[in-house]
Amino acid sequence: MKKHTPTVSAHEGDRATSHVQRSAKDWKPEPSSLTREEMKAIVAEMLG
Repeated sequence: MKKHTPTVSAHEGDRATSHVQRSAKDWKPEPSSLTREEMKAIVAEMLG
């Protein structure tokens, strides 16, 4: 009688061994020298 061994895809294997890093609860974004308009332009360019 054959023993059944579960098949694990490469993606599932990575997911099982990877650890998610989370930000600290007191994390806050650092101030930037960019204006709101400059940030919007950058995001718009990235999104296409």
